[in-house]
Amino acid sequence: MTARVLYLDDNPSNVKLMRMVMSMRGDTVLSVAADGAHGLARARSEPFDLVLVDLYLPDGRGDEVLRQLRSHESTAALPAVVVSAEDDATVVQQAMQAGADAYITKPFDVAELLEVVDGLLAQPVQPKSS
Repeated sequence: MTARVLYLDDNPSNVKLMRMVMSMRGDTVLSVAADGAHGLARARSEPFDLVLVDLYLPDGRGDEVLRQLRSHESTAALPAVVVSAEDDATVVQQAMQAGADAYITKPFDVAELLEVVDGLLAQPVQPKSS
């Protein structure tokens, strides 16, 4: 079955790299939103299996996007991974508390990212508690 992944990132180089990495999975369609507002709108109106979120977006923070995803019935259970260059332990903890299922630090190890993505896509969808 084809996996539909939404990636929220405004950096064209990061988007290009993520397209390349997701193409390694095979049956994966990667859609991109360059900011949180467009990402939230797409997540709420299209059927995605996973969302990847940069922590720093032009219109706000990725952890706030996660909180909004978790608070909306149609996206509350959508698996989410933060992919960010920020490696401060407090920031990572805040992202996890906001609803991230995983946190991957850039530059990321491709095998690690694919393992996390594969693992989340293989799990049955369950609502996250906020």
